[in-house]
Amino acid sequence: MFELGLRGRRALLNGGAHGLGLACARALAAEGARVAVFDADAEALRRVAAELGALALPGDPASREQIEGAVAAVEREWGGVDILVNAAPVEPAPAPLHEVEDAAWERVARDHLLAYLRFMRAVTPGMRERGHGRVVNLTGVAARNPDPRRLPASTAAIAVLNLTKATADEFAPHGVTINAVSPGTFREGAERRGGGEAEAASVAGVPAGRAGAPEELADLIVFLASDRAAYVTGASVTIDGGRTRGI
Repeated sequence: MFELGLRGRRALLNGGAHGLGLACARALAAEGARVAVFDADAEALRRVAAELGALALPGDPASREQIEGAVAAVEREWGGVDILVNAAPVEPAPAPLHEVEDAAWERVARDHLLAYLRFMRAVTPGMRERGHGRVVNLTGVAARNPDPRRLPASTAAIAVLNLTKATADEFAPHGVTINAVSPGTFREGAERRGGGEAEAASVAGVPAGRAGAPEELADLIVFLASDRAAYVTGASVTIDGGRTRGI
């Protein structure tokens, strides 16, 4: 058996009630981790709690108080957070520079970059004190290949990547790893944008010839969250069927 050392670990997922975040929550639970999910969608949270026995943490990613309250709730319930997965990147509708309103930039900065930072800031002191922790930040593949029609998301993706690398250096001596994962086209995203035609268009330049399955991303997250990845930190892993070819 390929033991990952996740049984009994306490995992908190920011954005774990939908899509790729939900796939990650399911995969971590399947490996024996205790799962807490923070999400703004209270109904989806109820479904996740019923399915996985997860600790449901309804909250607004724009609220520092609610983020800190969610982390405090996990600490009260379980004594701490061993694994943080930030799985809630924000992607406004595509548009050229002159059509992107300030509100789109502000939302991406607040609900993506700042929310990730706030979760990291809340959980890492406890991880450092215990001498163990895993942080995985999902960000867009635009961190490596910026999209001129998705400027707010592309800019935030690069910022999250730099945040990941800089904080990895700070916490590496304390047994805490911090990594970033940049997913390309996955089935749930293509379906959300219009199903078959949208998926066909989005995979046109993918050497693998298909969109990824959410479970394929979840497997990578599980590995990075595990004891098997103790020497992997400050890394940026692209999972996109070869589209960016390691750029």
